[in-house]
Amino acid sequence: MVRTCWRRLSGVSLGRLIVVLALAVGMVFLAVRLIEGAAFFGAFTQAAIVAFILLVVLATARTVWRGDDLEEAEAGGWRVRFSVARKAVGALERRVDANARSTGQRLLDLEREVFKNGNSG
Repeated sequence: MVRTCWRRLSGVSLGRLIVVLALAVGMVFLAVRLIEGAAFFGAFTQAAIVAFILLVVLATARTVWRGDDLEEAEAGGWRVRFSVARKAVGALERRVDANARSTGQRLLDLEREVFKNGNSG
């Protein structure tokens, strides 16, 4: 049973698991606060804050775990910026360069094949 669950979860993205986990923790927190007799609005607000904080912490940890560089961080204004865009642009640039080299090489091979007998057209 554990293997079956693990296989199903291995295909799910980590970001989705983080969202589901934060939502589940928020719902459990809400249920506990309501059982304790807290007012619904107060309990809902607290549960939403707990879920949001958990979501932010886990998403930030996931981003750092993947190896993205932290460009900027601010505690009071909740600003955290990672250099994911630079890495994505760099990867795209490397891929385009490789494809351009490959296309150029294929074009050169085609020209050599067409004109190898001295035919000029």
